[in-house]
Amino acid sequence: EKNVSIDWDKDLVSPIWKDRPCIPEGRIFLLSKSVRGDDTSEKIKKIRTDIQKIGCQSLVMTKLDDIMWLFNIRGNDVSCNPVAMSYAIVTLDEVFLYLQEKSLNKEVREYLLSQKITLCNYQNFLPLKIEGKVLACEDEISYAVGRGIQHSAVLVHGISPATLWKARKTETEIENMRRIY
Repeated sequence: EKNVSIDWDKDLVSPIWKDRPCIPEGRIFLLSKSVRGDDTSEKIKKIRTDIQKIGCQSLVMTKLDDIMWLFNIRGNDVSCNPVAMSYAIVTLDEVFLYLQEKSLNKEVREYLLSQKITLCNYQNFLPLKIEGKVLACEDEISYAVGRGIQHSAVLVHGISPATLWKARKTETEIENMRRIY
């Protein structure tokens, strides 16, 4: 055996990429109730039920469109895609949303706090401080995120319940699609 190891928790790029652009901080906005259907708290209840059925204590989310759907927000960080750079962790008791806090206006901040979301700085996502069985989709997490989970918890690979719930449209969403198309 070669005994090769990877320092997964080290940033190898920043020391050599001197003019690296900053992480985007586009404005984040809240979807109105007439567009979104369910409140974030209702969606979180569904997610928690699903992760509990799987036998997990938490879900790590890195897929931006799933995160935007769960929190009923949209952003401007990616060209031609209404998402904000973010991560999320949903546990059976808490929810953490990691994003560029400068991007939040008062309305969005108040909404997220009213939904009992803990707002965290995007830069503080790694190292992960998580325990127990953690659900994450292996096709959606980076090597560093996967190793970060495995450092202190048991990684359970599977599709995110958010992806599945996002595919099931509410009456409000169906009506809006009919109206638009």
